[in-house]
Amino acid sequence: SMAVQGFGWCILPCALVAEFAPQGGLVALDIPGWPRAISVDLLWNKKAPPGAAGSWLREHLQRRER
Repeated sequence: SMAVQGFGWCILPCALVAEFAPQGGLVALDIPGWPRAISVDLLWNKKAPPGAAGSWLREHLQRRER
């Protein structure tokens, strides 16, 4: 809410910026090198493989890596 009130800048999810941008409260900045990639390690126990959500997440992250 401080960013919407004009107290500076911050890193926000695109969906939040899109929600407030039409009202003029937030503006998405085009900054070289942003958004930055974030590395994620995904581990699971072989004796207890991931369920549907964990499998979806693994597949989603592997697709984005390529």
